Amino acid sequence: TAGAATPTLPDSGFRFGGMRPRSNTLTIDGLDNNDEFSGSSRTELSPESVREFQVVSNDWFAEHGGGSGGSINVVTKSGTNILHGDAFLFTQSGAFNAAPKLVDTPGAKPSIERYRGGFAIGGPLVKDRTFYYAAAEREQTHDQTASDIDADAASSINAALSRGLFP
Repeated sequence: TAGAATPTLPDSGFRFGGMRPRSNTLTIDGLDNNDEFSGSSRTELSPESVREFQVVSNDWFAEHGGGSGGSINVVTKSGTNILHGDAFLFTQSGAFNAAPKLVDTPGAKPSIERYRGGFAIGGPLVKDRTFYYAAAEREQTHDQTASDIDADAASSINAALSRGLFP
């Protein structure tokens, strides 16, 4: 729902050695990518723009940053003298998913449609001197919301809430 408070702050989602995700160091091309307040990643990259990455599960060396958890270093792609591009499309449909285990109707398929597409292009601006590389992606998801409340019970609750519990 819009405006609802989230119970936890967003974080990097990675845990190393039992440490909180806020204890990690995330770098992109050697630059710090940590939000000091929440520990989350400041910038998200399209997988098309990642050339390589390194995951170090313990930070005993200074070059891996100052996190007491793990460190993740991402190196992005760069352009070359050859014009090159990529495109991708990922789709997911509930028609091909298995039925959820906790559904009353046997064989019922989940209602989900997900699309994720993107492209990348790189090449020379000035041969042997200046290069460019750009990547973009978009994700769109339409799915059902999880609810274990029976439809009749939900309509009774909604009716009671609309007329007021204590008129």
